[in-house]
Amino acid sequence: MNKLSYSRRLYLKAQIKFFLILFTLIAILLLDIVYGIGRANFTIEVFEMLFIFAIGYMFYPLYQFLLGKLFKTEDKIIKDMDNAELGFKGEETVSGWLKQILSAEEYIILPNVVLPNHRYDIDFIVIGPKGIIILEVKNFTGKFHFSNDEYFEIKNGKKNALPPFFDPREQVKKQTFDLREYFELKGHGNARILKALVFVNKDSITIDGNTGIYVVNSLDSLKNFFDNITLDINYTPEYCEKIRQILSV
Repeated sequence: MNKLSYSRRLYLKAQIKFFLILFTLIAILLLDIVYGIGRANFTIEVFEMLFIFAIGYMFYPLYQFLLGKLFKTEDKIIKDMDNAELGFKGEETVSGWLKQILSAEEYIILPNVVLPNHRYDIDFIVIGPKGIIILEVKNFTGKFHFSNDEYFEIKNGKKNALPPFFDPREQVKKQTFDLREYFELKGHGNARILKALVFVNKDSITIDGNTGIYVVNSLDSLKNFFDNITLDINYTPEYCEKIRQILSV
C-alpha cells in the first residue's frame, strides 16, 4: 500500500471534521424541529407554551453563538481541505514531470519521505548518479514574489512582506539540515544533498535577483535543473540502493 502524503492526510482529516460539523448541524436542526417547531403541532396548555418560549428565549443567544462558531469552524475546515487538495494534486503533477525527464533505470524517486522523529514529510527525494536531491512542491493559487532574502505576497498589485517562517526557502533549508543530520547518524555525513523549490503554477511566482535556492516553475525548468547538475562518481547504482534503504524508514 502506498504511503499517504502529508497533504493527503491533512485532506482526509479535514473531510472527517467537515462531516462531523455537518452531522452536528443536522442534529441541531432535527432537535429544533422536534422540540421547537414540532411542538406547535400539539394542543398544549398556555403555561407550558410560555414555559417553552421562555426556555427557548434564554437559550437562543447560546444557540446562535454555537451555530456561529460551527459555521466559522466549517469555513476554516473547507479552506484547509482545499489547500490540502492543492498540495497533493501538485505532488501528482511533479511526480509525472519526474517520470518524463528521469530514467527509471538510473534514478530512484522517493515520494513523501518522513524522517524518524519528524512530523512533516519531504515531498520528493531523488537518488541517482548526480547525488541526492530534495524537491519541495508548492501549488499556490495566489501570487508571490522572491527577492533575495525577502518573500512577498502580491495582493491588489501591492507587495506584502511575509515573515521568514512563511518563506518556503526556509522550509527547504530545514529539510536539508534534518536530512543531513539523519545521514550523519547513519554514517554518511558526506552525502551530497541538493535542493529545489518546485512551483506547479508558474504564474504564481515572480523572481528578482538571486533566490538562494533553485526555483522551478515548469517541466522545462525542472529538466534544466537536473541537466545542470554534475555527475558524482561516488553515486554508483550500488551506493544509490544503499541510500534508498537508509531512507526506507
